[in-house]
Amino acid sequence: MLVAMWIVLIVLVAWLALTELPAGWDGHRPLPYLIALTPFLWIPFTALAIVGGCLHDWPFTICAAVMLIASLMRQSAYWLNDIKAPNTAAALARRLAARKARAAGKTDAASRPRKSHPDRGQFRVLTLNCRYGRADAEQIVALVRDEDVAVLALQELSGDLVARLKAAGLDALLPYHELGEALPTDNGGFNGVWMRVEPSASTPTGVPIPAADVPTMTIPFSSTRDITFAAAHPKSPMRGCRDWSAGIIGLRALIRHPKDEPREKYPTLAAIDAANRAAATAATKDDSHDDSFMQAGISARSATADRAARHGHAGHAGDAVDTANAADTAAAAAAQTPEHETINVVMGDFNASIAHPSFRKLLAAGFHDAALTDARGLHPTYPRWLKWPRIVLDHVLFTDYLTASDVRAIEVHGTDHLALAATLTIIDHPTPLNAGAGETWPDSLPPLARERARDHIRAAQQDGSDAD
Repeated sequence: MLVAMWIVLIVLVAWLALTELPAGWDGHRPLPYLIALTPFLWIPFTALAIVGGCLHDWPFTICAAVMLIASLMRQSAYWLNDIKAPNTAAALARRLAARKARAAGKTDAASRPRKSHPDRGQFRVLTLNCRYGRADAEQIVALVRDEDVAVLALQELSGDLVARLKAAGLDALLPYHELGEALPTDNGGFNGVWMRVEPSASTPTGVPIPAADVPTMTIPFSSTRDITFAAAHPKSPMRGCRDWSAGIIGLRALIRHPKDEPREKYPTLAAIDAANRAAATAATKDDSHDDSFMQAGISARSATADRAARHGHAGHAGDAVDTANAADTAAAAAAQTPEHETINVVMGDFNASIAHPSFRKLLAAGFHDAALTDARGLHPTYPRWLKWPRIVLDHVLFTDYLTASDVRAIEVHGTDHLALAATLTIIDHPTPLNAGAGETWPDSLPPLARERARDHIRAAQQDGSDAD
């Protein structure tokens, strides 16, 4: 019996190890399905640990217990990702009060003023897979009204559902929309985005992936910052595992400038050198600096420091001083040619979770997951007809300078997915990285362990620099 138990344990360990494959390697049948079920491997690991303990086989019990902990590591990020998140009675009371207010507000939702606006810095978004256009249109419109949704992303749409949504009054709540083109190769239907604010630009195909079109809508938030919203639905593995993986990873192309050039979020060495020369020229003419110059200098210093902190670069003290001084002078170039940045929000049924390497590759490109950022627990969305077990397939993703709160999964009749709603708020600093979503170690560790691992890496790098 013990031999059989060891064989089962080894098979389960190999199964769990599939989550650590390189991105793209999971695009082979049946790996996407096996990996999707790994969040439930804690069940057999627990059973094996209990049986091993009852049989007094302590080496086996310890191995099973270790693998039990390992199987829960990524899932724990949904609770531990924001280690500083308030978890007090006062915070709980505020959340309960907000929930009670939402329930009470459903009676007069039609007359309630709309507060959720993307151009005001905080807005509610909602995404739903409509299952071949069979979702209840009236319930979707009621959700938009009750949740005060400012941006709606729908997948697996049909022409009939779009007409029913219009008849139910969606255009009165969200008057602007962009739909992907209906194609024979669509995976269950086309995608669409509805918005309360008039967009400055929109397109039915924001990024080419081997799946349904990805419609996007863009609004200006400030003179140097836009927000682009997209609805995406990569193919399910049953329609082609390679297309499934390529579609997920391909959404990285949304993080681009309008001219499809890689975005530089932080000052490059070339930009710093140019700023140094510009500052030296300006200093010979005038020693004074205006307020905008000082503010730009602070922003440049902050961006440079953030880049160093994020990537864990360590160097000589002199290099750090030179970089800080260069960041101060980068304001000369920044004041003359401010960078125009686009915040990206992509919502939809990704047919993947953080257990899938292809999905983590997308997050590693610069996206953050709303549920991981909110860190209030799992929000599984499939299948709707089962309370348990459900898996996480639907996501609200966003790039830096946004944060998420009040993430909830909501049942909608007629479809096999739950809707996913989240409140997004614009912030003035880069969004913290999601624990458990890192493509490689130590990014996949919980926050405290991750920071300790990075401290060890920095210390080792510093020791190497001193030795040189």
